[in-house]
Amino acid sequence: LGEEPPGATAKLFHGGRRVERPDGEQRSFNLAFAPDGTELFFSYYKATEEKPHPEYEIKTMKRRDGVWLDPETAPFSGHHSDVDINFSPDGKHLFFCSDRPQPRSAGLDIYYLTKKDQGWSEPIYAGTAVNTMDGEVYPSLSSKNNLFFRSNRPGGFGGSDIYRAEWVDGEFVNVRNLGPNVNSPHGQS
Repeated sequence: LGEEPPGATAKLFHGGRRVERPDGEQRSFNLAFAPDGTELFFSYYKATEEKPHPEYEIKTMKRRDGVWLDPETAPFSGHHSDVDINFSPDGKHLFFCSDRPQPRSAGLDIYYLTKKDQGWSEPIYAGTAVNTMDGEVYPSLSSKNNLFFRSNRPGGFGGSDIYRAEWVDGEFVNVRNLGPNVNSPHGQS
């Protein structure tokens, strides 16, 4: 990715230079690289005392001729709180969470984008089998098309639990709590 491998000691990507605020404060997290290494997305906490909402946006950086370009707000982000970005294993989909208004859900919900010839599709709501009135975050799609996510919906083992949904023909089905071997009474983070 154009960086010297850090070895056994972690170091900031690009030394943090491209994701710091002008005052040096670092507000970036949830970094996701495209499988081909040419694009990355990350969550950015942007709330200020003067402008508290939206709290988060998703930024993107692209690699051109071996050089990472400066971060920009992702084309689909900036108007709502958007966070927790993650690529599908094949790089053809991006999953993220947003507080975009939906009639049968509230808080943060899961959305995804599909890779097109000219970039990414508009955000697609993952539906009410996955999203509830209680909030869903940290989506991650496996190579077997299972969507794993955290939800604080009623009926779990703790304050928030890990769930799995199968993605079949564009629909999320068979949503299941992963049970007490994964989830605890204390909630998962």
